[in-house]
Amino acid sequence: MRFLRVFVVLTLLSLLLGASAGAYTIEITKEDEEFANQQARKAVEEREREIAQVHAEERARAEALEREAAQGAEVEAQRARAEQAELEASTREAQAEAQALACRVPSLRGHSLAGARRLLHVSNCALGGVHVRRGSHGALVVVGQGLMAGVHRPSGTRVTIVLGRQRG
Repeated sequence: MRFLRVFVVLTLLSLLLGASAGAYTIEITKEDEEFANQQARKAVEEREREIAQVHAEERARAEALEREAAQGAEVEAQRARAEQAELEASTREAQAEAQALACRVPSLRGHSLAGARRLLHVSNCALGGVHVRRGSHGALVVVGQGLMAGVHRPSGTRVTIVLGRQRG
């Protein structure tokens, strides 16, 4: 290491004097040697500082990329949750519409034929076969129906009714 320092000092001095190192015999004093050592230490410290700064910048960039990746993953997760909620909401709406349009068989007993038709239409059902009991005269009302009241069926389901004489 000492040889290297001496060589550096000789090279520096030769450059300053403008001649090659072999042309002159130069005596190196302790002060010159200490000065050369100080300059070498300063150069090493400066290089170490530069390396530390580069490492710090690289760490900062890596942390920023990690944060961006984490934020991107969080944004993607939020987007997926929003899409899932939207899909569930549209499914619920479709089910609600289907139930609203589904035929819920009303109680037709005691209603006239026209009243039964109206109730079936409002309930998204259709009038099926109409039977009249034998021996029924006068005003006829529904005395029986094919599907029990309150039953849910697909929209447009036909409901058969039996008309007879109003009792009581």
